[in-house]
Amino acid sequence: RYRVVPVTMKPGFRFHPKAVLLSGPKAATLLVGSGNLTFGGWRENGEVWCRYDTGADGTGPFAGFRSYMREIIELCVQPREAVATEVEEAFDPNTRTWAVDMTAPEFLLGRAGRGGSMLEQMQGVLGAGAADHLYVCAPYFDESAEALQALTQALKTPSSTILVQSKRTNLLSAAAASLGSQFSLKAATFEHKETVGSDGDERTHEALLHAKFYAVQRGGEVTIFAGSANCSHAALTISGSAGNAELMTHATIPGAEFERAILDEVIVEHVQPELGAEPTEAPPTETGKGFIRIRAARMEAGHIQVAYHADTGTGIIRALVDDSPLEPIDRGDGWVTFQASQPRRIIVLVGSSDGVDVRSEPDEDEGVSADCVSDGAGSDSADGDGDSADSVIALPKAIPRPTLPSASEEDRKRGLKIIKQVTKRLAEAEFLSERPPELLAADLKVAAVLFRAGLAEAWISEQEFFDATLAIWLPLFFNAEGEESTGWLEQRYLTAPKRQEFAEAIRSVELAAALGCWALSTPAKGDSPEHARFDLASALGVARLPWLWQTGGNERVAKEIAEVFALTSRGDDIRQATYIPTRRAASVEPTEALRA
Repeated sequence: RYRVVPVTMKPGFRFHPKAVLLSGPKAATLLVGSGNLTFGGWRENGEVWCRYDTGADGTGPFAGFRSYMREIIELCVQPREAVATEVEEAFDPNTRTWAVDMTAPEFLLGRAGRGGSMLEQMQGVLGAGAADHLYVCAPYFDESAEALQALTQALKTPSSTILVQSKRTNLLSAAAASLGSQFSLKAATFEHKETVGSDGDERTHEALLHAKFYAVQRGGEVTIFAGSANCSHAALTISGSAGNAELMTHATIPGAEFERAILDEVIVEHVQPELGAEPTEAPPTETGKGFIRIRAARMEAGHIQVAYHADTGTGIIRALVDDSPLEPIDRGDGWVTFQASQPRRIIVLVGSSDGVDVRSEPDEDEGVSADCVSDGAGSDSADGDGDSADSVIALPKAIPRPTLPSASEEDRKRGLKIIKQVTKRLAEAEFLSERPPELLAADLKVAAVLFRAGLAEAWISEQEFFDATLAIWLPLFFNAEGEESTGWLEQRYLTAPKRQEFAEAIRSVELAAALGCWALSTPAKGDSPEHARFDLASALGVARLPWLWQTGGNERVAKEIAEVFALTSRGDDIRQATYIPTRRAASVEPTEALRA
């Protein structure tokens, strides 16, 4: 389950930090970096991430992150009490031994609507010592590179190396030409490597260099600042209530380690990068006139409801949802509703102010909307009280299959490769026999959604979907190995020292729904021996493991199944959710005979 929390910023500025906190009872891990929560940010791009572990690095970074989260909560739109409770729970010394005696905050620099600028904080870390050289790596700059010049002046660096990627930066050639001889621009890129094919061939291709770091060399040491902040006024030089919310970390390391750990990760060419000649878009307005800011958005039961803030002279005309125009079907004070047939990723509101079109701003990093669109799975409504409560939601009506572009051959190869990797792992006897039950449950939930998404997006064919499903379900529910007549789940349940604890660790409404949705996605009829084996495995799974399915009640399971269908549907197969009672009853009917 997850919660999507809108954070309000001043018009023209963005909530821009990127961090992950993993908080356990005995230890915690904190990651601070540059990667957005996207495919590119977490898998494809060249990003910079800094990791802290309580066992190795102490609790100073975690104390700093707790203070930063408390600042963020002050900017939250939704009721803050529920969010604050969840944040404080992650640092509760009563349930987390590592948080019993936390040290003073250290290593993090952050701002969220108050305090000194990021540049001022960087100066505080460096002190008054002289600098020898500055390295700057960032994809985005001000139009005239003013923040870059302010940075070098404030840090008193006599020379600077600026690493930018050709054709993938907004630094303009005119701005670069005006920098002066103390700046050396070098073309830098990042190569993404991945293993493909059964022979393990390695494929390399250029990817976006999205990392942001500023490294100050003094003698044999380098103080590096890394994280979310681009080289812009909004990110670096503005203090007080304006400016972006940003988060960075810093460390002082030997120069040789900086070259090995940072510079060697990118390819630096001693040539001028290819830069654009004109700005790609007008700078964001900060006047408060003619603006639209999305505060929250939620998709549920075929509708997208958007809460927004706009100046008094701007009215909403339409929305661009994944670049497709949608007309409003309902509206009110500060909110508007659109009808949508399937989950969406990017939404931009379009309004009119004195006859001129006004749009909510896209994210400055990758063209992705900075406004969160929740799918309604475990998140709170825009006007809720912050509590997670189940409610009965009407299923969407059957929708004709939309005409969507076919997956490219590259998408198919990549998707099929991932499916095969997951299938191989989830069908291994060693994995199924030793995987902790709570982790196995999480694996199966992810696999169910992944397989359905692959089918919906045409990454895999229906036959490939069925073959992969069969390979997992047979050892899981039917025959663990060889001629055995029981699956791994049943064997592990029967041999568990405490059966009830094993069942409680693995079962949930979400898992029952994921497995049900997975099974319902296979062809309803099939005359091959493989189809017969799958039907038998499914029936045995229901008959012999009633504790796995009978959890939360049919209504809650059906609701969860409907949400999974909605999240991984191309449109028409969402109507399968209405068949759940019939097919589920049919699968349970022979259970008494099959239990033996």
